[in-house]
Amino acid sequence: MIVTDSIVRITPGSTSITTTYNSPNLVPIINLCPYEHLKVEYEILHRIYLIPLRTQENNARAQVLHYKSTAPQSISFRLTDNDFYEEGFREGDLIALVASTDPNRSINAANQPVPYISIYGVVEKVSANVMNIRILAQGGTLAYSPIIANFNWHLYIFVLTPERRNRPSVLPAQFTTIFKRFGDVDGETSPLSGLRYVEPHADALLIEADQYQILPLAANSVDNFPLSGYMDTENGFVEVMNSIATYLNGWTSIPAQYRPVTTYRRALRRIRLANFFSYRAEYNTLARAPQKGLYHENADLITKLILNSDDRELTIPLRLRLMHANVFSDGTPTSIPTPTISQGGSTLISRTVNLTGYRGGFFALTTDNNAHHLSEQIRHQHDLTRFSAGTSFISGSFVDSVLPAATILTDLRRNPFETYIVAVHKYFDSTKNEEVAVLSDVLPVDIDEGIVKHISWLNDSSLNFPYARFSNFLVSFSETERPQFGEYQVYIRARKDQNSPIYTIQNYTFKIDESTRISQTATSEAFYALHYAHQYFIPVPPNNFVTGRADAYWIQVNPTQFNMYMSIPVPSFDQPVIRRYDIRPKDGSLYEWFLALGAPSFTIPSGSLLWSTPQNVADAEVRIYVVTPRGEIYATPWRQVRAMKSSSSLSLHWTLVTETANFVSIVWPNAGNPPAVLKANVKLFLENINTLKPIAEAAYDPLTGAKTSDVGKLIPFFGFFGGRLFIINKQNLQPGRYKLHVIATFDDNDTLYETGQGGYVDDVDYTFTVGIPPEHQIPIPKAECCYEPPLVQNEVISYLLLDTATNTYSQQNFTVPSNLAGAAYNTFRSVYECCFKLYTNSAILRENFVDVIALFDNRVNNIQITGQHWMRYRGFITIDSYETTEESYVKASLEVEPVLRTFRRRYKLELFLSDCDIRQLDFQKLARRWIVRNYTNSLLPNELEVLVQSIDLSTEYNKLKATITLIDVKPDEYRHR
Repeated sequence: MIVTDSIVRITPGSTSITTTYNSPNLVPIINLCPYEHLKVEYEILHRIYLIPLRTQENNARAQVLHYKSTAPQSISFRLTDNDFYEEGFREGDLIALVASTDPNRSINAANQPVPYISIYGVVEKVSANVMNIRILAQGGTLAYSPIIANFNWHLYIFVLTPERRNRPSVLPAQFTTIFKRFGDVDGETSPLSGLRYVEPHADALLIEADQYQILPLAANSVDNFPLSGYMDTENGFVEVMNSIATYLNGWTSIPAQYRPVTTYRRALRRIRLANFFSYRAEYNTLARAPQKGLYHENADLITKLILNSDDRELTIPLRLRLMHANVFSDGTPTSIPTPTISQGGSTLISRTVNLTGYRGGFFALTTDNNAHHLSEQIRHQHDLTRFSAGTSFISGSFVDSVLPAATILTDLRRNPFETYIVAVHKYFDSTKNEEVAVLSDVLPVDIDEGIVKHISWLNDSSLNFPYARFSNFLVSFSETERPQFGEYQVYIRARKDQNSPIYTIQNYTFKIDESTRISQTATSEAFYALHYAHQYFIPVPPNNFVTGRADAYWIQVNPTQFNMYMSIPVPSFDQPVIRRYDIRPKDGSLYEWFLALGAPSFTIPSGSLLWSTPQNVADAEVRIYVVTPRGEIYATPWRQVRAMKSSSSLSLHWTLVTETANFVSIVWPNAGNPPAVLKANVKLFLENINTLKPIAEAAYDPLTGAKTSDVGKLIPFFGFFGGRLFIINKQNLQPGRYKLHVIATFDDNDTLYETGQGGYVDDVDYTFTVGIPPEHQIPIPKAECCYEPPLVQNEVISYLLLDTATNTYSQQNFTVPSNLAGAAYNTFRSVYECCFKLYTNSAILRENFVDVIALFDNRVNNIQITGQHWMRYRGFITIDSYETTEESYVKASLEVEPVLRTFRRRYKLELFLSDCDIRQLDFQKLARRWIVRNYTNSLLPNELEVLVQSIDLSTEYNKLKATITLIDVKPDEYRHR
């Protein structure tokens, strides 16, 4: 039989208190707040043996079927009343065996000891009640001869270890652990990384200990062998068993590592895991609002001890609850305000309200990059979150939690520029009798501690010449050997001042290898890494000029000094990369980023020494980081820089943009003694500037002259009869909308081509169209609505209204009046941009209409939205299929019986869409869940609360059709009784 005794020790990261449970069945559901660590230790005592029993003396009675005395020696036993396999023996087991002729007498009794044989061997084969053993050592008081077959034997067999001798690398007992959330396909693989939990990577379980030991002999001899019901015999049970245990435990033919023979075998596994599903990209870790529909909060942690056979395993399941932030388990948002988080010097500080039931503040790492789950530098879930408890102090109506930043930032094995610190506070709510966790906003990681080399700025350090878009930050650093090939990650970070938070506002990847190399000498190499052409000279001291498209290059100064230069584009895109809900620049330019960070802005008046027309500028601090292919971090010092606002004016300073039917011209007139043009670059983009690579580009530089990437589209005219202009040939462009960006640097009467210093700068945007009406022309009048959704008089409609000034949504309720007019209706119609038709009877809704009410309680484009948004569509809903899950148990008869079945209905919603329908559906699809009002299908309830699984668009009968797959939010359950 197999006898086990299991102990489980649980240590949550939020308390660090270890609780010991003497049975896995006593372990309650374990709550893990976002990012929280959990340590679980399993201690399993087990032994496999077969002995006679008092009431079942024949339990271990056997006959010898076969004995082979020549090498390799072997023997076979057949049990008369029971089964070796059912008793737990398997092929490959290493065993110790004593076979006596009388179970009522001791083998070492002073008066008439019982005859016996002893065997140390390995089980070769088990077939029902027959077991064949290869003998490794033998002993006893009877001769090993054919006569032994005449005896009826009583067996005392103990499994020493389930080791397979032909597989020495396999542990004698092997643990496996799976982590299975409800809905996961399997529990061996992380759904976020696609890698197995046992593989060392960011989502891996941390296995702290796997041990297999033999317990020593106990002081009480009764504890040295398995107690059984066979207690009262002629010599007494203790004497019989003691004699066998004493003999086997001292038999030197059995190797010392397998003795004592009769004591428990102890297997121990200690693991650590974390609630890292807060990292899930769709969950939006940088948001404060919960999105419960995106992952199930119930999970099973299942650990198995496999005794070298899949059908001889001991399973310990534990149930976990992965708590969502800022919400109770029933989906109700908590009223606790959002905690604050800040960093003061080397200390992290988070403040929350002081309420009854407060259970502590904690800090962890999070990210906005789902690729972190694949990282092999982050070796396990503990390193992924680094969940750490802060020290809490009560300050009146608030609680402050503090933690040394080095606790979670030391040896940061991840991309620090995509890493943030978050604070978590736990409360116990006595009303709902459950814990709730509230989450702060994120705080960017301060990376000063990881810098191994400083980078030099080459640009002008004064504030005289503000940075324009698509100008460049010039930086350099030195290496002692040729710079390494690979990807150099460049991050531009900004802050208002030294006392303000730091934000990553742009990052680029410079690929430096043979594929991007554009020139090479014995002492230098130049690379075109970003597909971002400069098209003019970049001056580098001493008197070195790198021409053409190079944006990264190195020059060997001496045998041990290689100077690396990088030209990094100033943030210039139309769309910024938003990482915080409260930092939302209007576009991705450096100027707008500075304004969003709260930097001061002002206007340089016209007529000054520097500018001929007023110029809007903003000042803030910038720092550039470079992560080398080796993973080392280089950084410039912080520098205050000035950014200029771009202009859409046709004439700014000395740049003039004009347009005719076939051409767009960028002209620098000669009249009025304008300064000399030092550098000019024109980039042509399709509609928006969201890439570094334009569709055409031209440039002028006095040293190299004019050049263009496409002479058919963009033509430079410099030096022809004193002309200074670029011409765009619209006749060679495809129909569409185009955006033109012009940057020009003018002579400031200072040293020509002074290192990193330019002069007066023009930064101009100009938008034009080819083949379609431009925006400033009279638009084509919109046709009357071909579809008018019905409104029923006096019905109340809930919808969301966007306030563009504050970028917030508010809940509105509109009661349909007796005539479609008035301020409330005009506001309602402006939101939907639809024509509506008024009805007095709701019977019209049974003519193939459905209502979709989107329930928002989440963030959309980093804007918190809470409320309901209605829309009425033409369409119908039907049941598509059922999604079922089942938990089962195995009865003694080996039949599988379901314990719990859950059913979730899957629906198909088919909608025919007009223009306004498409706009509303595009917004509603972002909601956490929907309520669908069914007016047409009498087989379904009038209202269905569902989650959106997929939306497919197709054209049918010359109409746009949406086929939407929905599923019930809450499943129905069937429990076996």
